[in-house]
Amino acid sequence: MERYADIVLPLFQPLYTFAVPDGVGLGEGDAVAVQFGAKAVYTGIVWRLHDRRPDFRRIKPVLREPRMRIALFSGCAQDFIFPDQLETFVKLMAAFNVEVDFPLEQTCCGLPLDVMGQRATAIEVAQQNVDAFAHKKYDAIVTLCASCASHIRNVYPEILEGSPYRHQAETLVQSVQPFSAFLHDTLGVTAEDFNQSGEKV
Repeated sequence: MERYADIVLPLFQPLYTFAVPDGVGLGEGDAVAVQFGAKAVYTGIVWRLHDRRPDFRRIKPVLREPRMRIALFSGCAQDFIFPDQLETFVKLMAAFNVEVDFPLEQTCCGLPLDVMGQRATAIEVAQQNVDAFAHKKYDAIVTLCASCASHIRNVYPEILEGSPYRHQAETLVQSVQPFSAFLHDTLGVTAEDFNQSGEKV
């Protein structure tokens, strides 16, 4: 069984989740050295151990003729911290006949690193995200975190300027939309669309 550790780190967003390699003994409250990106290493404290990573293949519904095919950029939140949001998003998109993909190679958008002055590591995670979405074609890339959308759209072009990732980053930048904008502007969803199901919440 795969294990994950929620680790408190001295960053802008303090809680991050990492996969625990087989054979590594960890306990809650242990101090650990954590590699973040290719070079940065931080000391953190294990907050809790669990096996909570959502099985995306299990929650992804099969749509025979979807109107759109999108990808979810989860940032740090939906993958581990609020996985119920990820599941709810997938179900909501299925209700509007939109197929969702979830590239597992994606990682933190890099905003917490950038505001802490860790520009080199922020560039590394930006490059990882560009690679994660570069080889598949989507109608849009949607994120539930408006801060992630803003960082990708406004900062990635700057920090990847002059690098081999610049062209691929432009494709990512142009495709990313915050959830509310995608729902309203792209899908044309209105408040009335949520008042016709007869379901009680």
